[in-house]
Amino acid sequence: MVPGGFRTEVGHPREAARYVLPAADPAVLRALARTVTAPDIRLKICAPRAEVAPLLTAAWRYDEPQYRMTAPLPPDPPAAAPPPGYRLDTEECDGIMDVRVWATGGAADRPAASGRIALTGGTDGAPVSAVHDMIGTEPEHRRRGLGRLVMAALTAYAVRRGATEGVLVASPPGRELYTALGWRLRSPVTAVVRAG
Repeated sequence: MVPGGFRTEVGHPREAARYVLPAADPAVLRALARTVTAPDIRLKICAPRAEVAPLLTAAWRYDEPQYRMTAPLPPDPPAAAPPPGYRLDTEECDGIMDVRVWATGGAADRPAASGRIALTGGTDGAPVSAVHDMIGTEPEHRRRGLGRLVMAALTAYAVRRGATEGVLVASPPGRELYTALGWRLRSPVTAVVRAG
């Protein structure tokens, strides 16, 4: 746990762990800059780069600008059905739902799109929020509705478990998709990674 934020183990080859911070708290950022020394650790701070940069050392590399977005989740989301030539798989483990879309029809199925979701809140009467993460479509499968398919499957899962709001951090291209799906921009996000 980080004051005002949290750390999560991602386990991705280019992102071992991630700290998510709701603001550019100088004490927290200076402490993380000093104590986080392993490579491939990311910080995602809900603040513009101009507020973050003076608080970090040169050991941190900046990613492209990102955006924190939220949306109310529909109480009765539409069913998620893959288009012809694709298959949808879901897997739940330790409270995280992974969605994968596979391109079919070749010698072996190939990854086409994916995403994951975790739920937070729900204690002491707080609403349940769904944190959408790692959503992406492989370049050769874009513009086929697979991003919408992943989002629909994740949303249906979250609503079945009582979530009423979705939250995510979007890349510039993702921001366009989420805006078209009714998500609203809440703040810029500065993402940095510890260089190895």
